[in-house]
Amino acid sequence: MPDFDDDCAWPRRLLHVPSMTSMQWAPGNYYGNDRAPKYIAISYTWAFDNPGEPVPQINYVWLDVACIDQTRGSAEMSLEVGRQAKIFKGATHTFAWLTKLSRQGYLSQIEKLQQQAKSSRAEAKSGIERVQRGLDGTRQEIELLSLDPWFSSLWTLQEAYLCPQTVFISRQGELMSPSEIDNPAERPMLLSDFIDYCDHMMTIVTSHEKKPQTIETNDKYLLALKRSIERSGMTGLRSSLPVTLLGAARHRTTTRATDRVYGIMQIFGFQLGKSRPGCDPHVEFSLAELEDELGRELLIREPIMSQMHIFEIPPQPGKRWRISQDSQPTRRLNYGDGKSVFDAMSVKAKLSTVTLECVNWGHFSGKICKFSKLVEIWNTKAGWTGGNIDLDGPEQWTAVHGPELARKEAIAFSQQHPDAVLLLLGLAEITAPPNDWSMPS
Repeated sequence: MPDFDDDCAWPRRLLHVPSMTSMQWAPGNYYGNDRAPKYIAISYTWAFDNPGEPVPQINYVWLDVACIDQTRGSAEMSLEVGRQAKIFKGATHTFAWLTKLSRQGYLSQIEKLQQQAKSSRAEAKSGIERVQRGLDGTRQEIELLSLDPWFSSLWTLQEAYLCPQTVFISRQGELMSPSEIDNPAERPMLLSDFIDYCDHMMTIVTSHEKKPQTIETNDKYLLALKRSIERSGMTGLRSSLPVTLLGAARHRTTTRATDRVYGIMQIFGFQLGKSRPGCDPHVEFSLAELEDELGRELLIREPIMSQMHIFEIPPQPGKRWRISQDSQPTRRLNYGDGKSVFDAMSVKAKLSTVTLECVNWGHFSGKICKFSKLVEIWNTKAGWTGGNIDLDGPEQWTAVHGPELARKEAIAFSQQHPDAVLLLLGLAEITAPPNDWSMPS
C-alpha cells in the first residue's frame, strides 16, 4: 500500500457498499474517487448466518472481514489489529450486530417478561419472595440481550469500550429500539443505555450485600443476577479505567490464546507483539510474552493503575507484578468517576522489571512503610473517611466506611499481618486543613 503511515487516523481499507468493493487508502485519504468519506464501523462476531444487508444508505463501511487482509501471517492484519481504536473512533457511527435477535422478537419477549414479572410479584406471599421474583425477572431481561453471541467475544468487549455509543442492530440489520413505543430512527437502543441499566442494577445488588434487609447476601436470586451482570461486562464499561474490564474479559472467548492480549490491548492504547509497527509479522509471540509486554507498558505509562489488581489464585513465579487473565481489579477502581481516581495523584515510585534466569521480575524503587506503623499514625488522628483492603487469595476484608469501622478494621488487619509492608506508589494532593486527615485507599 503506497506511503501508508501507521499513525494515520484512517483505515487501510473501507468497504464501498454500492459496489461491494474493498477500497484501499490512497494519499490524501482517498478511497476510490472519494476523499475522506464518512463511514460506519460494524462490530460483530462470527456467529451470524446469512445476516442480510446492514443499515441501508451508507456508502462506506468498515467491516474487518472486508477491510483487513485475512491471510495468515499478513503484516497488514497484524498492524490493523493495533489500530482498532483509531478506526472505531473515526467512524461516524458504530453498530453492534446482534445475530440471534430480531427487533420484533426482542420487543415481544421483553413485553412478555415484564408482564410475567408483574404477575409474579403480585402473587408473591411475602416481601422476600417479591424481591426475589423482581431480581429474577431483571436477570432474565438482561440475559435476553447479553446471551447474544456479540457479548461473548473479547474483541467486541474492546470495541464496546472504545465506542459506548454503539447502536444495536438486529440480525436482519434493523435498528433496535428499547420499546414498542420508541421509533428506532429517533430513539435507537444504544449500548450506553444497557451499560447504565446494568450499572444501576449492580448498585442495587451491592446495596443488598452491604446492608442486608429484605434478603440475605447469599440469596440465590441475588447471586444469579450479579453473575449475569458480571458476565455481560457492562459494569466494567461504566468506568473509563481499562483495568476494570479485566474481570469481564475472563468471561469472553477468543479463537487463539494470544488474542487474550491482542483482543484487549487497544483499550490501553497499546500496539504490542506483531501489531507494533516495524515488527516482523512472521514472528510468533506466546501469551506469556504478550502479557509481560502489556505489563511492562503499564508500569511505564500508568504505574499506579498497573498495580490496582489482585490475584484470586497464586500466579506463576515472576508474574505477580503484572496484570493477567487471573487478575481482578481492586474495588477502589469501581468507585468515583473513572480515571479521576488518579487525577490528583503524583507518582512517588519507579516501577520496572529485571530479568533473572530468563524470568521477568517486578522491581520497585521508592518509599516503604510497615502497615502497623501507619496505623499508629492514623490512630492519633481524627477524621478518617474510610478505605479498602484488597488482598490476593481467598482472604476477604470488607470495604471500610465510616471513621470507627475504618479504625477497627485497620487495627485488626495490622494485628493479623504484623509484617505487612506498604509500597508507596503515589500520593494525592492534600487540600483539606492539616487536622482533617482521611485514610487513603
